[in-house]
Amino acid sequence: MELQLEQQQIPCLTPCAQRSMEERFSTDAVVPDSLPDAAQLLLAEGDLCLWRLDLSDGSAELEGEIDARVCCVDDNGAWMSIPVRVPVQLRLRAESIETGQRPFLQCRIKKLSGQLLNSRKVRVQAMVQCSLVTYGSSELTVTTGISDKEAGIYQRKTKLVLPYFSAVEEQVVTAEETVPLQCGMPSDGRLLSFSSVPIADVCECADQRVAVKGRIRTILFYQNTAEKEFITEIAETPFSCVLDVNGDVSKCKLSMHLTSGEVRCRNDEPAVETVYHLLIQAVCFAQREIEYVTDAYSNTAELSLNWKEQSFSDFITEEAEQILLEGEIPCDITEKDVIAVRSSSQGDGVAVTMLLLDPQQSVSAESCFLKSDHTIVQFEEPSVQPGKQGVLIRVPALIMKEMERTGSMKVLSSAVLSDKKQVPLSGVTLVRRGEDTDLWELAKMNQSSVEAIRSANPDRDEQYKWFVIPHVS
Repeated sequence: MELQLEQQQIPCLTPCAQRSMEERFSTDAVVPDSLPDAAQLLLAEGDLCLWRLDLSDGSAELEGEIDARVCCVDDNGAWMSIPVRVPVQLRLRAESIETGQRPFLQCRIKKLSGQLLNSRKVRVQAMVQCSLVTYGSSELTVTTGISDKEAGIYQRKTKLVLPYFSAVEEQVVTAEETVPLQCGMPSDGRLLSFSSVPIADVCECADQRVAVKGRIRTILFYQNTAEKEFITEIAETPFSCVLDVNGDVSKCKLSMHLTSGEVRCRNDEPAVETVYHLLIQAVCFAQREIEYVTDAYSNTAELSLNWKEQSFSDFITEEAEQILLEGEIPCDITEKDVIAVRSSSQGDGVAVTMLLLDPQQSVSAESCFLKSDHTIVQFEEPSVQPGKQGVLIRVPALIMKEMERTGSMKVLSSAVLSDKKQVPLSGVTLVRRGEDTDLWELAKMNQSSVEAIRSANPDRDEQYKWFVIPHVS
């Protein structure tokens, strides 16, 4: 006779497809007619903007662009900035990707470089790194009891805090700000370059909502009008949003990327106007305390139990940690002036470019890449000082150690009562407890119950070796 199980279903999401890839993109751009011939390329920076992600059976298509800015000088040493847009199109293939799944995307520029092909043409090359996880609707099924109206069933239950994916939500945020410049008006009313990175300062989960507050940190590079000095300045554009979650949420993992961005110099005051559109995604996690059946037996009949494996996932975010990234550029700057040090987040580290001016007023650029073992949340401006074999570069950075793990539990799927057991005469047995045997195992092996054993041994705790076992039918 098959017994009826008492089960609890928890709606959740299950990771269906996980794909990561890297792909190179490049484009050639002509120097605008309004600018003179380029003699030397010094710096290439850019922001990744993504505006379309479509899932179809077996693939995910991604579209966007890298909004790059290339700094060059002409034959007279005058600086100019050339805008270059690099189209980005990616297709991630996986048989388990299906229409209707919820995507969670993390994309970033791993490497960006510029090349001067001739005096009127530049080339920008980039490596884009993408990681996509799709989630589908599912249920966690947990057996919380066995109906034993027709037969005495003894059940062992265990409490468990069960973590699971509860939702994937997203929202597009518009962030605008007018930021005063501290060092005067940019020459010709133009920036030479800038690079932007979104930073989440606060992420709070409560009452089926995720509240996010942060800022888009933009590192500006310009030459001011008065002193003709090269200036590196930071402009911060605040943003905030509230994501409504259809389900419980105790913590979440965020992904943020720009869909578009614009930085304009004002012509009436030393300030810039920033306008950003930002897509914020959150994978939400919840947890529920449950008591589920881990074993059962009957003293009057044979009980057959069938089990199935139930998997679940947990995401752990450790505390943020301040680190110092260090590297050395092998060059001699004894007779040179450092006019600017540019830094940008690329892949798993920070790319640093040092711009130098020699006594002949010639400009040169030296670069290095400082790698990190963890995700960089934000970083400060680099410091430069003489090293043993060149120039020592130090960048204070904030990292976040993240880990996702998968666990499993055995869930009772069916219980069947079969032939009746021979019930012993009522009485007691003196039994010696084995080294790894608890009261449940003693009761199960000797046709008793945990309650009956405790009642018969009121002065003994579970550490005793010998127990009086009453038989229970």
